[in-house]
Amino acid sequence: MPELSTNPMKRIFCCVLLLMAAFAWTAMAAGAQDTGRPEAVRVAIVTDGSTRAEALSKTLEAALAGLQLELTPDAGQANWIIRLRHEEGASLEIGASAGDGVEFVRGLAEELERASPALRSAARAAACKACRGGNQVSLGLGDGFDDPAEELLAANAIRESLKTVMRLAERAASTPASIITPAGGATLLAPNATFGWNAGTGVSRFWLFVGNWLGGDTLYSADQGTSLTATVPGLPADGRKIYVRLWSLIDGTWESRDFEFRAYSASGGGPQKAQITSPAPGATLTGTSVTINWTPGVAVARYWLFAGLWEGGNTLTSADVGTNLSATVAGLPASGQMIYFRLWSYVDGSWQSADAAYQASGASGPPAKAAMTSPAAGAALAGSTATFSWNAGSAVTRYYLMAGLWKGGNTLFNQDMNMAQSATVTGLPVDGSRIYVRLFSYIGNAWQFSDYEYTAFEQSPGPAQKAVLTSPAPGAALGGTSATFVWSAGKKAEGYYLFIGDWQGGNSRYSQYFEAGTTSASVTGLPVDGRMLFVRLWSYINGQWEHNDYQMRAAGQ
Repeated sequence: MPELSTNPMKRIFCCVLLLMAAFAWTAMAAGAQDTGRPEAVRVAIVTDGSTRAEALSKTLEAALAGLQLELTPDAGQANWIIRLRHEEGASLEIGASAGDGVEFVRGLAEELERASPALRSAARAAACKACRGGNQVSLGLGDGFDDPAEELLAANAIRESLKTVMRLAERAASTPASIITPAGGATLLAPNATFGWNAGTGVSRFWLFVGNWLGGDTLYSADQGTSLTATVPGLPADGRKIYVRLWSLIDGTWESRDFEFRAYSASGGGPQKAQITSPAPGATLTGTSVTINWTPGVAVARYWLFAGLWEGGNTLTSADVGTNLSATVAGLPASGQMIYFRLWSYVDGSWQSADAAYQASGASGPPAKAAMTSPAAGAALAGSTATFSWNAGSAVTRYYLMAGLWKGGNTLFNQDMNMAQSATVTGLPVDGSRIYVRLFSYIGNAWQFSDYEYTAFEQSPGPAQKAVLTSPAPGAALGGTSATFVWSAGKKAEGYYLFIGDWQGGNSRYSQYFEAGTTSASVTGLPVDGRMLFVRLWSYINGQWEHNDYQMRAAGQ
C-alpha cells in the first residue's frame, strides 16, 4: 500500500460520486409489490486511478467492511457503484429522477451532514435537476479533506449515512486488533522496538506498517500472519513522531487502526527543521546555476525546495528532493534581481520552511527600474495594435504594464507580465488621441514605475474637436423631471463630463464622468418649475478639458 502524497503545494481536491444504479426499490413490472432490501447488497468501488482516489478507496473499503454488504470488483453486477475521483470543488449535491428516490436521497443528504461536522460546514445540499435514471449523489470533499485523518472521517460519514438510510446491519461481532505495548504516544526506548497487540475478534491475519506519516510504511511493512508481536529494527533515533498502522483481516477485508509514538532520541533533543547553509544567504550568485546545500535538521523525513522571484515563490523551481541534502537549480536569471529560496522540511507530519535570498548574477550596478525601448516615447503608433518592449532594468523580479486614456489609466490594458519584456496591446483607438502607458518594475519587494505617452494612429486625420450636444436641442423646453442628453463623439476626445446646474458652469443638478465611447446620459430629478437650466459638456482632449455650454428651459406650466 503506497504512502499518501505529502507535496506541500498541492491543494488536493477529492470528489466522491455515488451513482446508485439498478437498486430495486420497487418492482418494474406493473402491479409489482415492494420486495424490500436484497439479501445481499453488492457494492463496487471504482476510481479514476489518481493517488487521492486510490487512497480514499482503501479507507472506504475498510469502513464499509463492517456492514452486511459484499464488496465486488465487478461494477456491472453491483447494486451500488461508488465512484471516486480527484476533482476540484467542494459541494454536496443530491438528486433523483422521480418517486421514492427523492425522499431516499434527501435522507442520505441529512445523514451525511449529521454524521460529519466537516461536511456540514463545507457542503451544501441542492436538487439535481439534470439527474436521470437511478438516484445520484455527488459529494465534493475539497481541500478541507487533504490529509488521511479527514479522509477517514469522510469515509466513516459515508458509511454511517448508508447504514442509516439503507438500514444495513453490522456484521457479526468482530473487532480489529489494537496495539497494547508500548502504550500509545509513548517514547520508544531504543532504535529497535517490539510492538505487541491483542487478538481482536474474528481476525484471521495481521499486517504491520511503520512510517514517517499517517498510514506510511517506509520504515517497515510486513505480513505478521497470526503473530501478536513484531520487532522492528533500525528505527530513527532523533525524537521524531513514528506512525504505526496495524491491519486486521476480518471476513476477507482489511481493517486498520493507527497509533503514534515518539522515536528514541540519542541526543535527548527534539525535531528541528533544516537550514540552508551555502551559498551564504545574501550572497551574489556567480551564474545561472547554483547548488543549494542545507543541514539535515533533526527528525526530518523529507525535503522540498522552492525558488522564485519573490518570497515564497516557486516559479523558478519546485522540487521534491527526497532525503538529499543538496539540490542544483539551473535556468536562473542573470540580471541582478533578488532570487528567493524556500527549503521545506517534513517534520512530525507537517511541513516547516526556512528562507534564504540571493542576488542574481549579472548586476551591472545598483537596482534600476525597467525602461521602455519601443515604441520610442512620444511616437505616433502605426495602428490599433502595438507591441511595447522594455529592457530588463537591474534587480527587477517582475513587470506590470498598464495602458489608458489618461496618465496612470488602465482601461486599454492591465496585465501582470511576470518576467516577460514585451506585450502586444490590441484595440487601441485610431483617432489620434493621446495614449498613456505605465510600466511597473518590482524591485526589493516594492513597485516602481515610469510613464510614457504616445499618439494613437489617426484613421481620419484632422484637428481635435470637442463633443457637441445634439439632444435636447439647445434652448428647448424639457418635457418632465427626466431627460436623455445625447452628444457627438467629437474627435480625439478621451472622456466626457456632463454638468447641469442653475447657473452657467454649475453642476448642482447633475455631474457625471463618461469614458470615451459613451455619448448619452439619462438624467432624473430635474425641476419642473420652468426655470432656466445650464448644461456644460466637457471633452478631455490631449491632456486637458475643453467645454461647450448650452441653455434650456425646465418643464413647467
